[in-house]
Amino acid sequence: MTKLDELKPLDLICSEDIQISHLIWFTFVPLIIITATFAWIMCFHASVQASIAAPSASAPPPDLKVAFIGDQGLGANARSVLQLIKDENTDLVLHSGDFELSDDPEAWDSQINDILGSDFPYFISIGNHDVNQWDGYQQKFQERLSRITDVECSGDLGINSACSFRGLFIILSGAGTQGSSHTEYIQQQLNQDDHIWRICSWHKNQNEMQVGSKPDEVGWGPYETCREEGAIVATAHNHSYARTYLMESFENQIIANTSSTLVLEKGRSFVFNSGLGGASVHEQQRFDPWWAAIYTASQNANYGALFCSFNVEEQADHASCYFKDIEGNIPDQFELVSRVQGGSTFIDVPYGHWAHDYIEVLYQEGYTAGCNEDPLEYCPDNTMIRAESAVFIERGIHTTSYTPPIPTDMTFADVAPDYWEAKWIEGLWNDGYTAGCGINPQIYCPLREHIRAEACVFYLRMMHGADYEPPPAQGLFADAPIDQWESKWVEAAYAAGLIEPCQTHPEMLFCPDDALTRALAAYMMVQAKDLPIPTPTPSPSPTASPSPTPSPSLTPSPSPTISPTPTYTPTSSPTEKTIVIDHNCTDIDQIPDYWLEQAKQLTFHYAHTSHGSQIISGLQALEGQDSKYDITIIYAGSSPPTSLDCDPDTLCIYDGNPPETYISPPDYWSTESGQDRTRSVADSELFDFSMWSWCGQQSSNSVETVQNYLDSMDGFEQSYPTMRFILMTGHTDGGSATLTRNNNMLLDYAADNEKVLFDFADIESYDPDGNYYPNTTDDCPWCSDWCAAHPEDCQNLPSSCAHSHSFNCKRKGQAFWWMMARLAGWDGAP
Repeated sequence: MTKLDELKPLDLICSEDIQISHLIWFTFVPLIIITATFAWIMCFHASVQASIAAPSASAPPPDLKVAFIGDQGLGANARSVLQLIKDENTDLVLHSGDFELSDDPEAWDSQINDILGSDFPYFISIGNHDVNQWDGYQQKFQERLSRITDVECSGDLGINSACSFRGLFIILSGAGTQGSSHTEYIQQQLNQDDHIWRICSWHKNQNEMQVGSKPDEVGWGPYETCREEGAIVATAHNHSYARTYLMESFENQIIANTSSTLVLEKGRSFVFNSGLGGASVHEQQRFDPWWAAIYTASQNANYGALFCSFNVEEQADHASCYFKDIEGNIPDQFELVSRVQGGSTFIDVPYGHWAHDYIEVLYQEGYTAGCNEDPLEYCPDNTMIRAESAVFIERGIHTTSYTPPIPTDMTFADVAPDYWEAKWIEGLWNDGYTAGCGINPQIYCPLREHIRAEACVFYLRMMHGADYEPPPAQGLFADAPIDQWESKWVEAAYAAGLIEPCQTHPEMLFCPDDALTRALAAYMMVQAKDLPIPTPTPSPSPTASPSPTPSPSLTPSPSPTISPTPTYTPTSSPTEKTIVIDHNCTDIDQIPDYWLEQAKQLTFHYAHTSHGSQIISGLQALEGQDSKYDITIIYAGSSPPTSLDCDPDTLCIYDGNPPETYISPPDYWSTESGQDRTRSVADSELFDFSMWSWCGQQSSNSVETVQNYLDSMDGFEQSYPTMRFILMTGHTDGGSATLTRNNNMLLDYAADNEKVLFDFADIESYDPDGNYYPNTTDDCPWCSDWCAAHPEDCQNLPSSCAHSHSFNCKRKGQAFWWMMARLAGWDGAP
């Protein structure tokens, strides 16, 4: 490990006069936190990369090196690649098919033995040029395994087989080439495995998973099964080298992120082709955005291999990889981190910590290296002083490698020119992000802790620019009244999803004067910089801690008055808790206008049957009543949407599932083709939510069918973590036991799994006074009686309401607006 006093390249902690222990202690306070996190990170990141992997006997020994090749052949080129493998001190070769292309197992085996030795670990999966003499190749492989220690293999070697070798778990598959049931076999083996590192190897490709002209020959099953289990996918066949970015779908080519550090976890992995083993070199013929590296004849490629060293620097869940050709060229380098078994980078931020994923993202992106090196810690509950925060904010505004110029004149009386962070504080002033903490004289208070209110100013301006001014406060928080300077800032930060309240009941509190912890700072930084989080995480619930009371002069730095509505990101807490929309959610006069406007910043995909159209009818009637309920409905066309032409002052709803608008179960969730249609909408990345409605199926569905629906909806959420897929009960049918059982399954599932559910049946079962009609039906017989007794409630009803009374449609439209306000962040309190 590199020592702290060797970290000279980064100017923050690296200058000779920096008080390292001091900086470590306070690294992450407030908004500043952001900046500080940056700086701290920057100085540390080059040297501190220890990781706490899940302790397991399956961890590889330190620096276990694997060479990945394919498409080898016999002769000088192939022998040069094998010599390169030897010279790189490789411990294992994984050969993904096409050995010597002339049906001569004896010559192939001799070539390996001549250079690497007869007992060298050399694992193979079958290629299309190996089929004719496969028995001979397989026999040579079996004989080699008998001479190798530390290896256990099972199954049909090279076709449907699995091997464990020194902490690696390797699937050797004939997918696309030989054998059958490959997906099922891979799934079974990976489900039973607990290794940190998993590798799937086969020869052939899908067309989108190579850069040449190879057709679809494998099917998506093996690819997606390995991705879902966090396994690396090693292929060849196309005589070139190419590597994808980290992917969250191979079949749909969805990029998880483009970082050169690929964090493997269940649901995220990558594919590479390493087919430059010596046979020939092909030209590039595909130019797709999901490729992180390409090395073909078009790039003057030479023969070579991909090398990955596992358990680097004694970090069991880290690996370092590079492709090297026989002339020493290295066209690709990248790092791997395995989170397949749920390990954590920092010893004091365990996997269950609410800020775990946010802190991990900052680490992966190079913004933080923690607060202590040995053991590697983050100090999530510590706060940061204002001086350190200046570093973080400046790096957040500019780049992680940014260093401001040394100032010639100092603005703040309490910041000496030779103070180690003087240039950062002065840079923050010059960028228009701070006015300090006091005037006459103007001071910055560099040693004071940052607080939550100040953080809101910095992070909002980081998002929108130094001139940003939030809209007037609405009085959301009892402890941030509208006559206080911080009120508009904390409300805008809350609306933008930067920070959560410190209390929601019995009243909303923000705790503006509480110190900003390093954990909360990580959350705010990720939100402000829009960094991709690996998985959905619980909303932050910081414990309040005492902090100094801010000076009244902590007004943000002077700037032109600009009052744009803040860009809205839904807050995490409402959509990560159970929300049930029922008959108690129809009095929309209780919804604050502020939350109606925030709801209009969301986009909604609604696929429905004729019963589901009742909601649309109700929404349209409400729109005719009052413009604050304005909506824009875009009906599905023949192909998935690529953009939404919605008035920004309306709630935007996309109606249908291409290519139609009446959507039965097979069109949305109950068949693979229907799921593909739903995915095509989700893949557009235009929508925050999706919901589908039943017709009368819940009155006859089996338990298995209902469970299939729940599994499908949950599967959608797992595949699209930035979307929520909303459940819905079936309509009433007179009180049948089957309907009651099936709807209760949905209610129980929503409660147990923090889902959002629109209780269609419950809304039909209660009148506005709360009277319960257990045997009602979907035509709402009580609605006529209600309207006769309360004509004022039944004015401006929808002109039509499928299968029901128009008052029923109106109430469902009202409940929908209630749901959207909750999804926007409203807690449901008037």
